[in-house]
Amino acid sequence: TVDWRVLGFSILVSVVAGVFFGLIPALQATRLDLASVIRAENTGGGRKKLALRNLLVGGQVAMSMVLLVIAGLFARSLDVARKIDAGFGARPAAMVWIGLPGNLGSEAAVALRDRVVRTVAGMPGVESVGLTSNIHLNTLGVQSSEVTVPGIEPPTGRTTHEVDRAAIDTGFIAASGLRLTAGRNFTLADVDTAWRTAIINEAFGAKFFPGRDPLGQRFRSGAREIEIVGVVNTAKIRSLGEEPRPFIYAPIGASDMPLFLLARTSGNAEQLAAAIVSSMAQVSPEVFVMKSGTLGGHIAGMSYPLRMGAAALLAFALVALLMACIGLYGAVSYAVAQRSREVGIRLSLGAGRGAVIRLLLGGGLRLVAGGAVVGIGLALVAGKLLEGLLFGIRAFDPVTLVMVPALLLGVAAVAAYLPARRAGRIDPITALKAE
Repeated sequence: TVDWRVLGFSILVSVVAGVFFGLIPALQATRLDLASVIRAENTGGGRKKLALRNLLVGGQVAMSMVLLVIAGLFARSLDVARKIDAGFGARPAAMVWIGLPGNLGSEAAVALRDRVVRTVAGMPGVESVGLTSNIHLNTLGVQSSEVTVPGIEPPTGRTTHEVDRAAIDTGFIAASGLRLTAGRNFTLADVDTAWRTAIINEAFGAKFFPGRDPLGQRFRSGAREIEIVGVVNTAKIRSLGEEPRPFIYAPIGASDMPLFLLARTSGNAEQLAAAIVSSMAQVSPEVFVMKSGTLGGHIAGMSYPLRMGAAALLAFALVALLMACIGLYGAVSYAVAQRSREVGIRLSLGAGRGAVIRLLLGGGLRLVAGGAVVGIGLALVAGKLLEGLLFGIRAFDPVTLVMVPALLLGVAAVAAYLPARRAGRIDPITALKAE
C-alpha cells in the first residue's frame, strides 16, 4: 500500500528539483544584454547558454545509454537463465513443505510419513511421490556432510571434503525428474536404517573417482563407511548459474525433518498442491504445512531477483530515453526557431530542403553521438560492477552493445528529424520578413 512518508518525500524531492532547475534559466534571464534584446538579436543567449543546453541534452542521452545497456544485459541474462537446464523438475510436479511433530518416536514418525505418501499417491493424476530433507535450489538452507575419499586429498587446511547432501526416499528420483544414469535406486532395505549406501551425482564421480566406475566404490563420513549404489545426473544445487557441484543422496531416516514432498502429475500441478494441503488435515492433524506450490515455480523463483531487476531497469531506461528524446526534440526545435532567418536565406539562395533538414538533423545527431559514446563507457563500467548478478553473459556482451546503441540512435534520430523536417517547410519570404 501507499506509504505516506514515501509519498511525501517523493513530492518534496520533485518540488525541490523543479525549483532548483527552474532557478537556473530564471537567473540567466536576469543577465540578458538589454541592448541585444532591444535590437532583437541574440535573444536566445550566447555560446555559454548553448553549450549548457547541449551539455544537458548530451547528459540525458548518456544516462539513457547507461540504463538501456544495463537493462539489456539483465534482459539477456534472464533469457539465458530461462534456458538453463536445472537437471530436475522438467515435468509438472506439486511441492509441499511439511513438518511432523518432534515428539513422535521413530516408528510413529515413519508410519505417519508413509501414510502421507500413500494418501498423495492415491490422488487422481499422481504418477509418483517422493520425499527429501532438502530440495535443490533451496535458498533457505544447505545440508552437507564431511567425507573422506581414499586417494583424494582434502583441500589445504582441511581434513575432510565438505559435500552437499540430502536424504531422499525411494520415490524422490522419479518424482523430481532426476535421471538414474548408473546403478540402482534406493530400496526399502536402505531406507530408515543406518546410513550404509549412497547415490551420487555425476559431478561427485568425476571429482572423486576420475577415470573409474564409481559404482561399488566407498567413502567415509565420520565413522561410517558408505557404498555408492547409484549415480544420477548432475542437477543445479545452490544456484542456476553454478558450475557442476558434487552431491550425495542419502537414504531418508526417521529423524530427517521437515520434509519436501514432491508429487509428479499428468494434470495441473497447482491444483494438486492445493489438494495435498487439504488432504493433510485428513491424514493427521499433527502434520503441518509450511509452504506449498509447484516444482516449476520453485525453480523459476531462482530467477525472480533477475526478473525484477530487469523489469525495474527497463522501466527506468524507457523513462530516461523518453526524457532524452524530449530534450533532443526541444533542442533541435529551438535551433530551428533561432536559425529561421538563416534557413530562409539558404532556401532563397537555392539550397534544397533536404540539405536544410540534413544540416539541422546533423547538429542534433552530433549531440546524440557524443552522449552515446560517454554513455557506453559508463555502461561498461557499471556492467562490470554488476557482472556477478548476470547469468551466462559478460558485461561486454556484443549483442547488447550493438542493439542498444542502435535502438537509442534510431529513436533519437526520429526525435531530431521531426523539428528538422519542419524547418524544410519554412517559407523563405515569411522567414526573412519575420526577422
